Amino acid sequence: MTLRAIISVALLLTVLGALVVAQSDTSDANYKFQTRPPLPEAAVMPTLANGNIGFVAYGEYVHLNGVYNGLGGKSHRARIPNYGNIQLTSCSPRSPSITGTCTYQLDMKAGKFVTVDEDGAYRVVHEMYPHRYYDTVLVNRIRIQRLSSESVIQARLEQFPGLQSEDFSWSPSTEFIMSGQVYKVQCGVTVEVEEPNVQAFGHSVCVTYPTIPEYVQIEPDT
Repeated sequence: MTLRAIISVALLLTVLGALVVAQSDTSDANYKFQTRPPLPEAAVMPTLANGNIGFVAYGEYVHLNGVYNGLGGKSHRARIPNYGNIQLTSCSPRSPSITGTCTYQLDMKAGKFVTVDEDGAYRVVHEMYPHRYYDTVLVNRIRIQRLSSESVIQARLEQFPGLQSEDFSWSPSTEFIMSGQVYKVQCGVTVEVEEPNVQAFGHSVCVTYPTIPEYVQIEPDT
């Protein structure tokens, strides 16, 4: 019998038509760390994890607890493409011209990496985090707020999963529709077990993720 671990990616969108002023704790500085572009190298970017799945902020791969590939001393955590690596184009490290309105924040208390693109007209907030309770779910939450602008506010999204790693033998992807949303499923089995004498087969993993819209926007108030 083969047991499959399933990683799910969720995309949540909230639109606000009016300015909302948030109350912040004066102790925020103790666990929130903020910076502006450019971001540091990937090797020193923060890791987000919930004890079951873990990934580097803006990283191309996810690691799943207990899923290894490689024989004996060559065993290592298997790299699973991070289909939850969704970025605001305006603030993406891959963008040739990141706007000066971007900030990045690591919230160590909430376990989130937050990207904000804000000027006097609008605020776009993108939060990414592994869910604490549903520990195989990677969440992207995008919130658009209208500040002074009265026109359409639009944000472009891009998805940057890593290449299908050599740690897995991948099956062709499949699709299904739930509540009008198209989801894709990508499954694979690790190529090499760590100890053949006690492991009859590799780890089987599936990733489920929704199709990502290229743009999210809010229309003018009527």
